Amino acid sequence: MDNINLLFQQAVQCMQSNQLAESEKLLKKIIKNKVEHVDVFLMYGIVLGMQKKYRDALESFLRANKLDTNRADIYINLATTYDELKIYLEAIKAFKKAIQIDQTNSTTWLGIGKSYFSNNQIELAFESLKKSIELNSQDFRTWFNLGIVQDYQQDYDGAIDSYNKALELQPNIPEVLVNRGNAYFKKPNDSLATKLALENYNLAIQLKPDCLEAYAGKAQVLRSLNQLQEAFEACTKGLEFNPQHIDLLMNLGFVFNSYYQFNDAVTVYEKILKINPKNFLVILKKAIALSSMGKNEESLEELRNLYRLNPDFEELIGRLVHTQMILCDWTNLTDRIHALKQEILKNSISFNPFVTLSTLDIEHQYIAAKTFSLKNTIYPPREIPIKDLQHRKIRIGYISADFRYHAVGLLTAELFESHDRDSFEVFGFSLRNPSPEDNLRPRLNKAFDEMIDLEGLTLAETFQKYLSYNLDIAIDLGGHAGESDLTKMQIRLAPIQISYIGYPGTSGASFIDYTIGDQVMVPIESQRFYSEKIIYMPHCFQVTDSKRDVPQDLFTKEELNLPIDQFIFCSFNNNYKINPMMFDVWMRILTKVPNSVLWLLASNQTTQHNLIKEAKIRGVEPKRLIFAQRIPYEKYLSRFRVADLFLDTLPFNAGATASDCLWAGLPVLTCLGDAYAGRMAGSLLSSIGLKELITNTLEEYENLAVELANNPHRIQELKDKLEKNRLTTPLFDTKTFTRDLEKAYKQIISNYHNQVPIDHIYVENIQ
Repeated sequence: MDNINLLFQQAVQCMQSNQLAESEKLLKKIIKNKVEHVDVFLMYGIVLGMQKKYRDALESFLRANKLDTNRADIYINLATTYDELKIYLEAIKAFKKAIQIDQTNSTTWLGIGKSYFSNNQIELAFESLKKSIELNSQDFRTWFNLGIVQDYQQDYDGAIDSYNKALELQPNIPEVLVNRGNAYFKKPNDSLATKLALENYNLAIQLKPDCLEAYAGKAQVLRSLNQLQEAFEACTKGLEFNPQHIDLLMNLGFVFNSYYQFNDAVTVYEKILKINPKNFLVILKKAIALSSMGKNEESLEELRNLYRLNPDFEELIGRLVHTQMILCDWTNLTDRIHALKQEILKNSISFNPFVTLSTLDIEHQYIAAKTFSLKNTIYPPREIPIKDLQHRKIRIGYISADFRYHAVGLLTAELFESHDRDSFEVFGFSLRNPSPEDNLRPRLNKAFDEMIDLEGLTLAETFQKYLSYNLDIAIDLGGHAGESDLTKMQIRLAPIQISYIGYPGTSGASFIDYTIGDQVMVPIESQRFYSEKIIYMPHCFQVTDSKRDVPQDLFTKEELNLPIDQFIFCSFNNNYKINPMMFDVWMRILTKVPNSVLWLLASNQTTQHNLIKEAKIRGVEPKRLIFAQRIPYEKYLSRFRVADLFLDTLPFNAGATASDCLWAGLPVLTCLGDAYAGRMAGSLLSSIGLKELITNTLEEYENLAVELANNPHRIQELKDKLEKNRLTTPLFDTKTFTRDLEKAYKQIISNYHNQVPIDHIYVENIQ
């Protein structure tokens, strides 16, 4: 027996001097002698646990517990081991046994609090940790874990207080500093907290140069401030210590995205997915980057993979539906659109509402936009005192990523040029620099009193730029379509804020006061589906450029691979505007007009293949679908003159494309929808005096298309009327449009100055 006691003492000494393997060896020798002593098994379990041999440690603690069921220290070690093995329910049971024996041990309450938290029993975790603090308020670990629980409860101030207490007890612990930085960063709408978050991460890195979580947190904060170069440096520095750190790799991928370096972003995402193939967020981000590169087929494959893994993942359903529509891949599309609608009705959507314009009705578009805008509210509005505007010019700021060769830039150029400089100062805020060869940007630069480039500026620099111009009216030209600064308008860049032309629908944002429409676009009964008040233009919502060249007949049908003796239906809308319902109508039209073809714009081979497949299913020969390629704008306009009739889409009409058709002399047949996006072509046709081409149902649309195709004389009459009306009706009278819009601006500013509540503006009623 003396020999056993000696071995045990030696084992204890070895453990205390961290000679764990030797201690284990000595204890194993005792156990082999069939010594059934509780302290031997307890010590053996502790030594095994210190070496992370948790399964073996568990077995030893269980044997110790069997020998003595009334020792709290055994239950504590047993519970701690269960916790390490992530068997949280058993850990909680063991901690409870220990508490029954001794309710005054603060460490036990700390342990059960951690296990409760790991088992997602948050309130019990909070209560247990508070109890631990009541018993011993000097243990920094308890304050640290309480901070973690409070952070999870989104009580960020409480979490920060707890981390402060932990650091008072044991200063300069990098892990606590990182967590405190995280809590500061999560505080909404708090620029000081963001600064403090950065300070905490930097201090953690000073104390521990390889603190990867601090580098990741720092990169995230810097990205939020749009300090992309510094964020990139934080990522690359951290990755020097561990090239496979997922949070750092994710931040690096996001930085590449922000730089529009999508290929590099995809490379980073693929590296992450090799480490963790089921990282849902990375799969989604990879799909988005691929789509941004025009690789929609690969993007769709990634989205479908994610849908199989987690169909309810945030933003997924919207991306999936939109990508399928880009490719005209209608597999399970009806079910997916139904899922989209259900997600909207939950009032918790996380996807961009742009996809609803081509899939859903006005009510669902409104709910989606409103919910999305509310969910993405980041910045608090600033107080703007009522300004005296009676003795100076009204300062207007137009904000866009598309001051370049883009539909928005092409439509609006003459508007900016035509503003009355005696009454207005006009500024352009460009979110993205155009390519050096962009031939529209020089004209746009001259059109503004000043063009301000914002690309590459930090968040603070961007806000400073906006506010330094002391704008009276800020006009967002992007909305939820593509890149925009809509979220930054939350702070009130100007007393009056307007959404226009880039996004054909309501913004859903409480901080946007007006959108620009007309009586066709927004009937009185539809006003309830807009978060904005409507500026009702007297003729048409859409501004155009009357300085465009009038296209000449530069092409023959042979040059465009079109049949010489057949009727040419045409639809050059984006492919995502084509849906099975619309395609059914088109194929019936072709069937009823045998001597006709449908001329489409296919963005890629996959889309073309899918449309041909869908035509075959509907009994239409593939040769009756002819696909055009994208060509320069001047030739693109001339190409319209070869067609006989443009077939519009529903629920998302042609907008800029319809304007181009009418300018080129091609009649447009449309069907009115219930939403803004579905009434654009109707507005244009009303303004140019061709209301006879506006139908109210798809049945009317189909019948009129067939009737016109079978009556070439009527088509020629329409073309003649269009040619006559092109420069004699309001649609292409940009100068008059500008004067009308300026009347609205002046009325809005007058109302603001006189503190008249915001309401709809009817321009024709303004004296």
